[in-house]
Amino acid sequence: MMHIMTNEFNREHLKKYGIRSVLVVPILEGDKPTGVIFFNTHTSRVTFSPAQVNFGASLASSVSLAIQNAKISERYRLLSETASKLLAADKAEEVV
Repeated sequence: MMHIMTNEFNREHLKKYGIRSVLVVPILEGDKPTGVIFFNTHTSRVTFSPAQVNFGASLASSVSLAIQNAKISERYRLLSETASKLLAADKAEEVV
């Protein structure tokens, strides 16, 4: 499912959910954006403070590191699995 993000869509979305203020923080993998975190207020319009923006940036950085660590862990698991299979095949050849 694909949505085209336009100002009209954004206004309708904000209105539908009663969102008064939004802080959007990108999740980056290096320089490549891989996602976003949205912080919303529903009670009143606010200007997010530098501390809130810094919190959002720190959270996004932590999420990015967690994603990268998960990818590294999966690569390691696959390499370990492949190495185990190769060793088992090598031992089977020695027996023959």
